[in-house]
Amino acid sequence: MSDDGADLGMTAQDGMEAALGSDEPKQERSPAEFRAMIEADQDPRTYSGCANATALALLGLMEARPELATWPAEVEGAFFYKGTNNLIPRGQHIPYNAEYRRVDDRDLYSELKRTRPDLIRVFEELTGFQWGWAVNAAKTILGQPPVPNPAIVTI
Repeated sequence: MSDDGADLGMTAQDGMEAALGSDEPKQERSPAEFRAMIEADQDPRTYSGCANATALALLGLMEARPELATWPAEVEGAFFYKGTNNLIPRGQHIPYNAEYRRVDDRDLYSELKRTRPDLIRVFEELTGFQWGWAVNAAKTILGQPPVPNPAIVTI
């Protein structure tokens, strides 16, 4: 289970409220219902609409380039096995004899901004929680496991 509710099909607003400790029951959706909900509200002026626009853009990017669906929500200096686009997961030990390359500007956020400059208004409004939720929303729809939302800190 993700910490932002995206894997349950919650809206970004409901996921944020749940992460903050709200006890109100939240609507859960199947992946197909979740996709339809995201496609229905792309208004960058609302909290969930802004996150939905990002999730839908990520979904399109991940459908066009399936390897991106395995990338984490947050990458600090991405490492790839040399000669491939296979990301070495953050925190995974890299064998001393492995050939890899470091690419500091290749992560999901940078890739989405590069390929979708039309979403500049969305990127200006996007919070860290919305970003993490959008990544998990796209992964959920594609049947991928969720990743930790980088905006949620557990103490």
